Amino acid sequence: MKRKIIEIFGLPGVGKTTFEIDLKNYLKSKNKIVLNRREIITKHGFSNINNNLLDYVTLLYFRLIEKFKNKSKNNLKNNLKNNFNLKNYKKKIEFKNFVSNFFRERYIKICERLFLKYFKNNLKNKKIIKNLIKKIDHKNKPLISFWIYEMFAAYYLFVQKRLNLIYLSDEGFNQRYFLILYSEIKQKKFFLNELYNVCPKPDLCIYLTRNIQTIKNVHKQRKLDQSGVILDKNKINNFIKFEKAIYNKFKNDIKFIKIKNYKKKSKLKKILK
Repeated sequence: MKRKIIEIFGLPGVGKTTFEIDLKNYLKSKNKIVLNRREIITKHGFSNINNNLLDYVTLLYFRLIEKFKNKSKNNLKNNLKNNFNLKNYKKKIEFKNFVSNFFRERYIKICERLFLKYFKNNLKNKKIIKNLIKKIDHKNKPLISFWIYEMFAAYYLFVQKRLNLIYLSDEGFNQRYFLILYSEIKQKKFFLNELYNVCPKPDLCIYLTRNIQTIKNVHKQRKLDQSGVILDKNKINNFIKFEKAIYNKFKNDIKFIKIKNYKKKSKLKKILK
């Protein structure tokens, strides 16, 4: 399998998390080293910034958290309560103790420093990303800015260290273009063009689609469970329109595979040959 950076793309509720788990397990069964963005940062971030002992402990702490999270995802992959998301972020950020909250804030700072390193020689592009962060609505800004910093931090380390592994993400750059919908930017599709030109491209994008009514039912269930990204009918329609805009940007630019109504019985080896 020649692809080094694989992103999964699709509407919230399409089944990206389930697909990511199945794909990661499949690749590991083929003796491939597969890491997500947080695993890359916690395993390879220390030597690329002027860390002190607390930064080192922070990366070790989050490495353990990520291992636990991966085990939870494998055991409870249909339960999205274990994922970071917009709806339950307030619950997540109010950690049970001061220590956990302290390490999280420090981890965000590490990601931000790596983000700045990535754009060190390209202030124009950094300005575009900062403009997105600036225009995000107030309640979602802490989480979304963290997502952006972490995304660029992982990519910076992957490229800088020339890591011989597969970087797999169910929330890669293509997926994060949806964040524009959480902003106060007026000409959203125009800004998408700017942002797309700034962001790195994956070697392979797996585009998942699903029956729209099924997706709506997923969000109804999420509302009852108070878990995952929850969208009402109007927001789902806005996401559908923007999904098409994102697809039109990458369809002629990067290698992608479109999969409808993914089920585990699908043969992953055919998808990735």
